Amino acid sequence: MRPLPIAVHVVTSVLLVNMAVSLFGAPDRLYLLLFMAAPFLMGWMVVQVLKDKNVPMKDLERGAEWGYADREDLRPVDLA
Repeated sequence: MRPLPIAVHVVTSVLLVNMAVSLFGAPDRLYLLLFMAAPFLMGWMVVQVLKDKNVPMKDLERGAEWGYADREDLRPVDLA
């Protein structure tokens, strides 16, 4: 299994800290700061995962976008 981008680890850690802060009664300012940072962290993580080029992508064949590789009962449509 390939390693995940660092953004995934950072965002997961911040969200776990956010949960711990809310459970253990830390100051409200800290909870609010973590809560307000969450959307920006999620956006950063999404961008980093989408830009990650460690997994080679292949082009779909003609009609392949209508089929699923993991299901035997769904096959690509023959448009010919």
